[in-house]
Amino acid sequence: MKMSLGCVALLVAIAAFAGAAEPPPLIPRPAELHLGSGRFTGVRRIRVVGGAPLATAQLLASALASGGTTPPVEVSAQPADGDVALELEPDAAAPEAYTLAIERTRIRLVAASAAGLARGVQTLLQLAPDFPVLSIADRPRFAWRGLMVDVARHFRDAAWLHRVLDRMARYKLNVLHLHLTDDQGWRLRSAKFPRLTQHIRVSYTPEEIAALVAHAARLGIQVVPEIDVPGHVTAALAAYPDLGCRSVKLPVPDTYDTFYDVLCPGSESPFVLLSGLLPEVARQFPDAPVHLGGDQVPRARWAECPRCLARVQREHLQNVDDLQGYFLRRVAADFHHPLMVWDDDLAHGFPPGTVVECWHGPGTVAAALDAGHDVVVTPQTATFFDHSPLAIPLSRVLAFDPVPRGTPLVASRRVRGGEAALWSERLFTDADAERALFPRLLALAEVLWAPSAPAPDEFERRLDHERASLAAAGFAIGGVGRRVGLLTPRQLAGDWRLVRLDATPFIEGPGTYAFALGEDAPANVEMLAARLTVDGEPIAQLMRQTSTLHDVDDRAYELPVARAPHGRWTLELTVRCLGAQAAMASVWVEKRQ
Repeated sequence: MKMSLGCVALLVAIAAFAGAAEPPPLIPRPAELHLGSGRFTGVRRIRVVGGAPLATAQLLASALASGGTTPPVEVSAQPADGDVALELEPDAAAPEAYTLAIERTRIRLVAASAAGLARGVQTLLQLAPDFPVLSIADRPRFAWRGLMVDVARHFRDAAWLHRVLDRMARYKLNVLHLHLTDDQGWRLRSAKFPRLTQHIRVSYTPEEIAALVAHAARLGIQVVPEIDVPGHVTAALAAYPDLGCRSVKLPVPDTYDTFYDVLCPGSESPFVLLSGLLPEVARQFPDAPVHLGGDQVPRARWAECPRCLARVQREHLQNVDDLQGYFLRRVAADFHHPLMVWDDDLAHGFPPGTVVECWHGPGTVAAALDAGHDVVVTPQTATFFDHSPLAIPLSRVLAFDPVPRGTPLVASRRVRGGEAALWSERLFTDADAERALFPRLLALAEVLWAPSAPAPDEFERRLDHERASLAAAGFAIGGVGRRVGLLTPRQLAGDWRLVRLDATPFIEGPGTYAFALGEDAPANVEMLAARLTVDGEPIAQLMRQTSTLHDVDDRAYELPVARAPHGRWTLELTVRCLGAQAAMASVWVEKRQ
C-alpha cells in the first residue's frame, strides 16, 4: 500500500464538471481526500483479506445492517463486486494510517495494523449510507488522543462508559483515561484490599472492568487507569487510617475542598499497600501505563509528622517538599511498570521513563521535555471540559496545539498528544457530563488527528451534520460558547455604565442564554445587571452584582427567552471597572437549553 501522506492540509480533488459535490463532512477530517463522482452501489459482503481481524469486520457488518439483514463476513484473497474488503499490509506506513478507496462497485480499506483498520472503518461509517466515490489517505498527527473521565467524584456506570467509547471510536480518539480514585470515592475493587470500596456506595466489579477493556480493545482504544497518590486519598484513609500521618479514621467527604490528610511517605504502610495493589490494577488494564496522579498534594501533615521528618534526614532530602519525588521514585522502583503522573511536582523530579501529563500550560510542557520525559498535554485553559463553554468555547479548543510555539523539532516528537479532562465535581448526572463533552470533544478530536487546525466556520459546518448523529445516539448536547463582542477601556472606565451589544446573531429561538465576561477580563470588572431586548422591547433581565474575581460559571447571567420574535436583539449590560486601570473584556454567550 502506498500512502502519499506528506500533505499538511486537506486536499480535495473535485470532478471537472460544474456543480461538483462538496466533500463529505467527516470529523476529524482526513489528511488527503480526493472526491470523484457517483456512489457505491451497495454492500453485499465484508471480505477479510491478508489476516485482517474478523472482529473489526464483524463490527462493520453489524453497523451496516439494514432491514434486519447483516452483510456476511467472509475470508477471501480475491474481493468481488459489491464487496467491502478489509486488508492488512503490515509493511505499510504508520500503525494507524489507512487508505480507503470507494468505487462504484466495491470498497477497499487497507491499513498496516488492526488499529489502522479500526480508524478506517469509522471513516466508512461516517460516509454511510451514501458512500460517495472517493479516495482517502489518512494518518493521525498525534499518537495519543485521549479523554479523561473522573468517575471518582461522581460515578458513571459501565453502560455509559461503553456508549462514550463508541463515540470516541467514531472520532478516532484512542485513549480512555479513568480517574478511578479521589477523596470522594474509590471506584476500583481490590481482592487484596477489599476495604478500599467498602465505604463507597458504587464501584466497578472486575467483570465490568474486563468487559469495558475488551470493548475498548475491539474499537482500538486503550483504557488507562489512574490511582491518584499520594494526595486525593481521603477515601483510602477512611478504609485504612494507618496510611496517613495521623492514623486517624476519616469520613469519606461529599465536598470538594482541599484535604490535608495524604499518604505518609515516612511510613512503610503506603508502600506495602501499593506494592500489592498496583500489580493487581495493571493486570486488569493490560498493555496500558498506570497513572499515579501526584497532583495537588498539601505538605502540611508531612511537616508535622515525625516519621516524615525522619525520612527527610535518612534519605538526605532537602525538606518535606522533596518527599513526593522520593515517594514516586520508590513506587516506580518497586512496580517496574510504565507510569504516568500529572506535572505538579516536576521540579522535584520524576522517575526516568515516566510520561508527564501537563495541565499547567506551555511552561511545564517545555520543562518536562527538557527533563527528558514524553508528555501528554491537557491544559486547563483549553481541554478541561468540566469548565463551561463560556470559559472554554469551541473556538479555543480548535486553536489548541499540544506542541508549544518554539519547541525544537526533536523535542516535539516526544509530545505524544493530548487529552480532554472531564472532572466531575459539578457534573452530577450523565446528561451534565454529556453537555460538557459534546460538541467540544469533537473539536479536540479534530485537533489531535487532522494535519492542521481548521477554520472555526468550516469546522462548524461539518459539526452540524454530527449533531444529528449525537442526538440520534441519545446524547445531550451542550453549547459551544460564542463571543458577542468586546468591551473597550472607554466603555468600562468610571462608575456604572450601560453598554449595548448586538445579540441578533446569537439568539437561536427560545431557550436559556447564559452571558458572562470572559476569562480574558481584568480582575477589577463588576457587572450589576443584564437585559435582552428585541427592537427595544424587554424580553429577559436579571439584576445581580458579580465580579470577574468569581469563576466564569458563577458570574454568568442566565436569561430565559420564552419567545424569540424576529427583530434586532440587543444585550444591555451594566458594568464598571474599579480602579484607575481599565482594559478590554470579551462578552460570551452560551445557549444552555
